[in-house]
Amino acid sequence: MKKEQKVKTFTIRRSALLILAALYLMVGFLGGVIFKGMESEKFMEMRELMIEQGAKAQMSNLEKRQSKLTTSMWKAISNANDPKPWVNLSKLYRENGKFNDALRALNRALAAAPKNENIKYLKGEIYLKNLDNPEAAFDTWEELLRQNPDARSPEGDKIENILRRARKKKK
Repeated sequence: MKKEQKVKTFTIRRSALLILAALYLMVGFLGGVIFKGMESEKFMEMRELMIEQGAKAQMSNLEKRQSKLTTSMWKAISNANDPKPWVNLSKLYRENGKFNDALRALNRALAAAPKNENIKYLKGEIYLKNLDNPEAAFDTWEELLRQNPDARSPEGDKIENILRRARKKKK
């Protein structure tokens, strides 16, 4: 015959059970609040780190652009009779929003190559698109057309057509 095993039972009063449940909920709530606070601090640290990294990347880009400008200036000055470094310098100035400096660089390029049609076209383009001076652009392109009535832009468009379209837009 099998022996019957007695199962021990543990009885808890109802009031003790309610106190235990309330204590359990409070510990859980406080633990969540504390954990969330720690998580929030970590989030803020990560955010600050990301902002710092972004600022460093922007500074790095600025330094790279400044380095390109300095290198281009040096090339242009050391090859004053070669228009190409002056045109490259002008493009960099234009990319950086320094349109008057871009024009000065193109004027130096024209001093080295007074008949260069592409340089004259670029000069007119800066006047028209960047400096909002259509009259100066028209004068520059008209001068180019007196030099060569069949002059074309670097993209192959006839300057005569570009000038006509620009005048229509102005009206």
